Amino acid sequence: MEPSAEGIEVYPAVAGSTNWMSRAYSPDTGLLYVCRREGSSMYFKGETQYRPGTRCWGSLFINEPVMDKWYGAVRAFHPVTAEKVWEHKLFRPVWAGLLSTAGGLLFAGGSGGFFKALDSESGKELWRINLGASILARPMTCEVTTASSWLRLCPAAGCSYFRCRSDRWVSARSKLAWVVA
Repeated sequence: MEPSAEGIEVYPAVAGSTNWMSRAYSPDTGLLYVCRREGSSMYFKGETQYRPGTRCWGSLFINEPVMDKWYGAVRAFHPVTAEKVWEHKLFRPVWAGLLSTAGGLLFAGGSGGFFKALDSESGKELWRINLGASILARPMTCEVTTASSWLRLCPAAGCSYFRCRSDRWVSARSKLAWVVA
Protein backbone atom coordinates (compact mmCIF):
# COMPACT_ATOMS: atom_id res chain seq x y z
CA MET A 1 0.00 0.00 0.00
CA GLU A 2 1.44 3.36 -1.04
CA PRO A 3 0.16 6.92 -0.79
CA SER A 4 -1.26 8.35 -4.00
CA ALA A 5 -1.92 11.86 -5.29
CA GLU A 6 -5.64 11.27 -4.53
CA GLY A 7 -4.90 10.04 -1.01
CA ILE A 8 -5.28 6.73 0.78
CA GLU A 9 -6.74 6.06 4.21
CA VAL A 10 -4.21 4.42 6.53
CA TYR A 11 -5.00 2.87 9.89
CA PRO A 12 -3.89 3.70 12.56
CA ALA A 13 -3.55 7.47 12.30
CA VAL A 14 -0.19 9.18 12.74
CA ALA A 15 -0.95 9.65 16.44
CA GLY A 16 -3.09 6.54 16.69
CA SER A 17 -3.01 3.18 18.43
CA THR A 18 -1.23 3.37 21.76
CA ASN A 19 1.80 5.52 22.12
CA TRP A 20 3.01 7.72 24.97
CA MET A 21 0.13 7.00 27.33
CA SER A 22 1.28 5.06 30.37
CA ARG A 23 -0.20 1.63 30.81
CA ALA A 24 -1.28 0.14 34.12
CA TYR A 25 -1.05 -3.38 35.51
CA SER A 26 -3.00 -4.94 38.36
CA PRO A 27 -1.41 -7.86 40.19
CA ASP A 28 -4.87 -8.55 41.67
CA THR A 29 -6.58 -9.11 38.31
CA GLY A 30 -3.44 -10.06 36.37
CA LEU A 31 -4.55 -7.67 33.61
CA LEU A 32 -2.67 -5.04 31.62
CA TYR A 33 -4.65 -1.86 30.86
CA VAL A 34 -3.94 0.23 27.77
CA CYS A 35 -5.35 3.49 26.36
CA ARG A 36 -6.09 3.43 22.65
CA ARG A 37 -6.46 6.15 20.03
CA GLU A 38 -8.59 4.63 17.27
CA GLY A 39 -8.72 6.33 13.89
CA SER A 40 -7.05 6.77 10.54
CA SER A 41 -5.24 9.44 8.53
CA MET A 42 -5.35 10.26 4.84
CA TYR A 43 -1.88 10.01 3.26
CA PHE A 44 -0.88 11.62 -0.01
CA LYS A 45 2.09 11.17 -2.28
CA GLY A 46 4.12 14.34 -2.43
CA GLU A 47 7.52 15.84 -1.95
CA THR A 48 8.88 16.15 1.55
CA GLN A 49 12.20 17.53 2.58
CA TYR A 50 14.09 16.41 5.64
CA ARG A 51 15.55 19.20 7.76
CA PRO A 52 17.86 18.09 10.60
CA GLY A 53 16.33 18.67 14.00
CA THR A 54 12.71 18.70 12.74
CA ARG A 55 10.04 16.08 12.16
CA CYS A 56 9.87 14.37 8.81
CA TRP A 57 6.78 12.27 8.15
CA GLY A 58 8.05 10.98 4.81
CA SER A 59 4.74 11.81 3.16
CA LEU A 60 1.89 14.28 3.46
CA PHE A 61 -1.14 13.53 5.61
CA ILE A 62 -4.32 15.17 6.85
CA ASN A 63 -6.78 14.04 9.50
CA GLU A 64 -9.84 16.26 9.01
CA PRO A 65 -11.70 14.08 6.43
CA VAL A 66 -11.63 11.04 8.73
CA MET A 67 -11.74 12.55 12.26
CA ASP A 68 -15.47 11.84 12.66
CA LYS A 69 -14.57 8.11 12.88
CA TRP A 70 -12.03 8.59 15.69
CA TYR A 71 -12.64 7.40 19.24
CA GLY A 72 -10.70 6.46 22.33
CA ALA A 73 -10.82 3.32 24.42
CA VAL A 74 -9.42 1.72 27.53
CA ARG A 75 -8.71 -1.97 26.99
CA ALA A 76 -7.78 -4.76 29.37
CA PHE A 77 -5.55 -7.60 28.14
CA HIS A 78 -4.02 -10.75 29.51
CA PRO A 79 -0.32 -9.77 29.21
CA VAL A 80 0.90 -13.28 28.37
CA THR A 81 -1.70 -14.30 25.78
CA ALA A 82 -2.58 -10.78 24.48
CA GLU A 83 -6.26 -11.80 24.74
CA LYS A 84 -8.55 -8.76 25.04
CA VAL A 85 -10.73 -9.13 28.16
CA TRP A 86 -12.82 -5.97 27.91
CA GLU A 87 -13.01 -2.56 26.25
CA HIS A 88 -14.49 0.67 27.59
CA LYS A 89 -15.12 3.05 24.69
CA LEU A 90 -14.52 6.76 25.11
CA PHE A 91 -16.01 9.54 23.01
CA ARG A 92 -12.64 10.99 21.99
CA PRO A 93 -9.09 9.68 21.61
CA VAL A 94 -7.00 10.07 24.77
CA TRP A 95 -3.49 11.26 25.62
CA ALA A 96 -3.57 10.55 29.35
CA GLY A 97 -2.34 7.36 31.00
CA LEU A 98 -4.01 5.04 33.49
CA LEU A 99 -3.81 4.30 37.21
CA SER A 100 -4.73 0.93 38.72
CA THR A 101 -5.36 0.60 42.48
CA ALA A 102 -5.40 -2.29 44.96
CA GLY A 103 -9.07 -1.47 45.54
CA GLY A 104 -10.10 -2.75 42.13
CA LEU A 105 -10.29 0.65 40.46
CA LEU A 106 -8.83 1.85 37.19
CA PHE A 107 -8.70 5.63 36.72
CA ALA A 108 -8.75 7.17 33.24
CA GLY A 109 -9.01 10.72 31.93
CA GLY A 110 -9.38 12.09 28.46
CA SER A 111 -9.53 14.81 25.87
CA GLY A 112 -13.13 15.77 26.62
CA GLY A 113 -12.30 16.79 30.21
CA PHE A 114 -13.78 13.66 31.76
CA PHE A 115 -12.17 11.72 34.59
CA LYS A 116 -13.54 8.24 35.31
CA ALA A 117 -13.21 5.39 37.77
CA LEU A 118 -13.71 2.00 36.10
CA ASP A 119 -14.05 -1.43 37.65
CA SER A 120 -10.70 -3.09 36.90
CA GLU A 121 -12.27 -6.54 36.38
CA SER A 122 -15.14 -5.58 34.06
CA GLY A 123 -14.39 -2.08 32.70
CA LYS A 124 -17.76 -0.88 33.98
CA GLU A 125 -17.88 2.85 34.71
CA LEU A 126 -18.34 3.44 38.46
CA TRP A 127 -17.93 7.20 38.69
CA ARG A 128 -17.07 10.22 36.53
CA ILE A 129 -16.64 13.96 36.65
CA ASN A 130 -16.06 16.54 33.91
CA LEU A 131 -13.21 18.87 34.86
CA GLY A 132 -13.70 21.19 31.88
CA ALA A 133 -10.22 20.68 30.43
CA SER A 134 -8.45 17.82 28.69
CA ILE A 135 -6.60 15.40 30.94
CA LEU A 136 -3.11 15.13 29.50
CA ALA A 137 -1.13 13.23 32.14
CA ARG A 138 -1.62 9.98 34.01
CA PRO A 139 -3.36 10.14 37.39
CA MET A 140 -1.15 9.78 40.46
CA THR A 141 -1.94 8.71 43.99
CA CYS A 142 -0.28 8.88 47.36
CA GLU A 143 -1.20 8.22 50.96
CA VAL A 144 -0.84 11.37 53.04
CA THR A 145 -1.94 9.81 56.32
CA THR A 146 -3.20 6.38 57.24
CA ALA A 147 -6.75 7.76 57.10
CA SER A 148 -6.78 9.28 53.62
CA SER A 149 -5.40 8.83 50.15
CA TRP A 150 -5.05 11.57 47.56
CA LEU A 151 -5.50 11.33 43.85
CA ARG A 152 -3.84 13.95 41.64
CA LEU A 153 -4.42 14.63 37.97
CA CYS A 154 -3.40 17.39 35.61
CA PRO A 155 -5.93 18.78 33.17
CA ALA A 156 -4.62 21.15 30.50
CA ALA A 157 -5.58 24.16 32.63
CA GLY A 158 -3.99 23.04 35.92
CA CYS A 159 -3.98 20.28 38.53
CA SER A 160 -6.82 18.87 40.59
CA TYR A 161 -6.68 16.95 43.85
CA PHE A 162 -9.23 14.48 45.21
CA ARG A 163 -9.26 12.93 48.67
CA CYS A 164 -10.82 9.65 49.64
CA ARG A 165 -10.83 7.76 52.92
CA SER A 166 -8.58 4.71 52.66
CA ASP A 167 -11.31 2.23 53.63
CA ARG A 168 -13.47 3.50 50.75
CA TRP A 169 -10.48 3.51 48.39
CA VAL A 170 -9.98 -0.20 48.95
CA SER A 171 -13.68 -1.12 48.78
CA ALA A 172 -14.77 1.36 46.12
CA ARG A 173 -16.87 -0.99 44.01
CA SER A 174 -20.05 0.75 45.12
CA LYS A 175 -20.51 4.49 45.57
CA LEU A 176 -17.40 6.64 45.82
CA ALA A 177 -17.27 9.45 48.37
CA TRP A 178 -14.97 12.11 46.98
CA VAL A 179 -14.03 15.45 48.43
CA VAL A 180 -12.62 17.97 45.98
CA ALA A 181 -9.84 19.74 47.84
